[in-house]
Amino acid sequence: MIQGNKTSKLNIDAIQGFGAGSTPQQRQLSLQYFEQVCHSNEGWKTCGIKFSQKELNDEVSKFFCLRILEHHVTERHLSSSDDDVLAMRSLLLSWLKVPFINHLGEEPPYVRNKMAQIIALVFVQDYPRKWPSFFYDLLGCITENQTVLDLFFRILLAIDTEIVDREIIHTKEENIRNTLIKDTMRDECVPQLVSIWAQILQLNDHLDTGLLCLAMNVIGLYVSWIDIGLIANDRFISLLLKFMSVMELKEAACDCLHDIISKGMDPVAKVELVESLVNILESSGVLAVLNMNDEDEDLEFLEKLSKLMNGIGNTLVLSYTKLCKLGNDIPAKAALDAIDSKLPALIKLFGCEDDDVSAEVIPFLIAYVNLFKGKQNISDDNRKIFQTLLLVLIEKMKFDETYNFMTEGEDEANFLEFRKQLKNLFGNIALIDPELVLHTIEKLVLSTLADLESAHFAQVEVGMRLFYILGEVIVDKGNHFGGPNAVDSPWYKIMVAIVTSQLFAHKHIALCQVYFELVVRYDRIFAVEQELIPIVLNAFFSQFGLKHSQSHVRSRCCYHFSRFIKSVRSYIGDITEHLLFQMKDLLSFECLDSGYYSNTDQNFLYESVGYIIVNSRKSAEEKCHMMKTLLGCLVERFKLLLPQLHVQEQAIEVHVACSQKISDVLSHASRISKVFPNHQTTLQSGCLPCFVEVLPIFLQGLEVLVQREVVHAGVRQFLHRMIICLGDELLRYIPVAVQLLLKDSSSHDIQEFIPLINQLITKYKHRISPFLTEVFMPVVESIMKHLNTPFDPNDKEALQDHTSLQRCYYLFLISMATNGVYDVFESQRTSLVEQILVSLIQGATNSQDHTIQKNCFGVLKRLVEVWGSGNKFAWFVDVIYKHLIPACFEAPLRQGFDMNDGHAFLALGEICGLFLSVANQRGQEYFDFLEIQYLPSLHLSPAVIQHLLQILHLTDHKVMKKEIRDIFCEIRKLINS
Repeated sequence: MIQGNKTSKLNIDAIQGFGAGSTPQQRQLSLQYFEQVCHSNEGWKTCGIKFSQKELNDEVSKFFCLRILEHHVTERHLSSSDDDVLAMRSLLLSWLKVPFINHLGEEPPYVRNKMAQIIALVFVQDYPRKWPSFFYDLLGCITENQTVLDLFFRILLAIDTEIVDREIIHTKEENIRNTLIKDTMRDECVPQLVSIWAQILQLNDHLDTGLLCLAMNVIGLYVSWIDIGLIANDRFISLLLKFMSVMELKEAACDCLHDIISKGMDPVAKVELVESLVNILESSGVLAVLNMNDEDEDLEFLEKLSKLMNGIGNTLVLSYTKLCKLGNDIPAKAALDAIDSKLPALIKLFGCEDDDVSAEVIPFLIAYVNLFKGKQNISDDNRKIFQTLLLVLIEKMKFDETYNFMTEGEDEANFLEFRKQLKNLFGNIALIDPELVLHTIEKLVLSTLADLESAHFAQVEVGMRLFYILGEVIVDKGNHFGGPNAVDSPWYKIMVAIVTSQLFAHKHIALCQVYFELVVRYDRIFAVEQELIPIVLNAFFSQFGLKHSQSHVRSRCCYHFSRFIKSVRSYIGDITEHLLFQMKDLLSFECLDSGYYSNTDQNFLYESVGYIIVNSRKSAEEKCHMMKTLLGCLVERFKLLLPQLHVQEQAIEVHVACSQKISDVLSHASRISKVFPNHQTTLQSGCLPCFVEVLPIFLQGLEVLVQREVVHAGVRQFLHRMIICLGDELLRYIPVAVQLLLKDSSSHDIQEFIPLINQLITKYKHRISPFLTEVFMPVVESIMKHLNTPFDPNDKEALQDHTSLQRCYYLFLISMATNGVYDVFESQRTSLVEQILVSLIQGATNSQDHTIQKNCFGVLKRLVEVWGSGNKFAWFVDVIYKHLIPACFEAPLRQGFDMNDGHAFLALGEICGLFLSVANQRGQEYFDFLEIQYLPSLHLSPAVIQHLLQILHLTDHKVMKKEIRDIFCEIRKLINS
């Protein structure tokens, strides 16, 4: 037992900061006191005494002491003296004995759970080597005292959590430790534990039902890794079946049986076990609950029973699959018969009115349906089963009257999640028997549309939704609406019926939305039936579409309208004026300013107008005129707003609102340009002059005095699009744009600027070299200024900003190197080039970010390819030998370089590329340097040096990368030893 002064002080007042209602200052003081006690040598002993001798009256103090004990066990127990280890062991066992145990029942469950966790944490550190008698000592404390038994089972649960729970990620060392613990337990104590479990369950008439449920929970967890024969026998099964008829115990018993039948074992034996269990369940009347009326059902138990039946079905499917692979036809046939015999009960559970009960059997139903994958012929009996499943699924998928479409809460979220599971089952049935599913959906959809006014909303919606899902499952390869018999196909009939119906005008918003979703999903029909296009357009322009009273419906319509226009753009050239007239009011800034449409909504609308103009039957000149008119409205608004951001005296609210409106204008202009995938299409459309004309106007936004970040972001977005659309027409505007973007730029500004300059480099390459030569030094110096600014490494936001800027810098350099603009580097003064090389070498060797390392080595490799001969810079050869080669070894030999990490392996690939580049440029000189000078300096043995040289002589990059990884791992072990 812990030796100590019973009057050892514990500052109860300092602990109270952990209680409810404490102030931040009190919590801070309590945390400081916690740290003080944790790091004192006697703190855990004091807490152990106070807790064990029942000197603490409040729960905050008790939990404080347990947390101190937990901290000691996790942080200091392994290094404790033998006396302290024995003292801890004695303390823990005292919790299971009188007098402590007499009062433990008064403690709340979370205190008992924490006690059990502490015991389990000591167990995983000490068993079996240091405390081989753990279970002997533990079982020696077991009596019929229910408080003792309660703590005993909580300890076993905590042990399972530490060594078995698959949701907890363990290290390799912990997995090895856990395997040793389980193997030792199987050999030494599991039979005794099982015997104790059986004895306790047999005392059921005298024990609290909560304790019995806890016991069954433990048995269910442990059965996954102990001998199944210890549990799957008459002794346990008879007890569990007995508990299935006890109201308070039947749910736990059901779960325990589920865990037993889920145990991995030989498939033949598994089928026999499951069949015997089902026979017992039937003969004992447990399954009679399936025949009760809904009002008589115990839904919570029925949910557990549904989970059990799902486990039975899944186990049989898995066994059948294994037996088929092994070629055991007779046992496989027995397994399949067993599956078929369970189907009526499982389908009945699937059809239960309660969705939780229904959801439990969906995994089995999916597994069952998948048994028919790849089979050419499906029997009539099986098709009847699929038909039954489909009909039940359709009923289950319907919205009920209580579903709140306007304010979706937890119940609504749960039902949508349930629908996802039903969708998965539906998709699997459709893949196995698409014809059956398609004709079922055709009948459902056509019947509801034929009498749309009187049809119930839920019946209409489920048909439309399942038809929508069908398009995801049975992918359209042009056959749904193509071919000579297209008009006779169910796809064609359903879509014509939907498009020509008044579904979009239904009073329920869900049906309005699904109409537009369907015309977008099945847009290929409009290539066959172009006369349907005006019908859909009228629906979009109606009060049920883009002018709907509900904002979220309008929003979705804007998106679907954009998708629809894009898909039918080849067929609407003759109605351009009509469409533009219909959309005129929708594009007004009043709609945006009033909140009728969001910026995103209008982006979709502007993009749609762009497609309408470009695909009209008009001449290039007329298209240009229409595009100028469209962009002109945006330019006028821009010109009206811009001056307000040059007046610093205005209220900040005015500046914020004004900058957002300017950002919206630039965003709309950018979206219009998305109709042009490249410079050539812009030129052919005749619209190129329109964008050239507005570009210098929008660039004025870079000179605003306030709200720079918002406006600059909008201009950058537009410039990104113009690089794609304008080609060489953009080049004359780049210098002024870049100059303004870099002026007084923050770290964030530069991070946003680098992708733009990289896009310019990729697009124009050597054509932009003269300009790039001028701006290169200002860009680099601006980046270096921010990178060299001190920051608090504990400030996560500042650290992330610094790392992001580093990445941008190296991406800038690799963009230049990849696109071959080396003349820009070469035109800089030598000191700047050397500064860049130093930064690349530092990034390659010192960075903890493997992506940065990869990029740095990538740039260095390309520089070696260009300058490695020494013709451009003679001094660069010295850099190769003094810095680059050492970096190639230093980086992967650092402890932080994880050879198994994917990003690190990519960096290693760049290192190998650098090795190959140096070999190509310097030849034998390079290998002599390695053999005579560098490798011996690493204090490697001659054998390792020769092995390394053999690898570095390889010319196959892929082979070298694998060999280099292995040798570096070996060298790292040698260095550490």
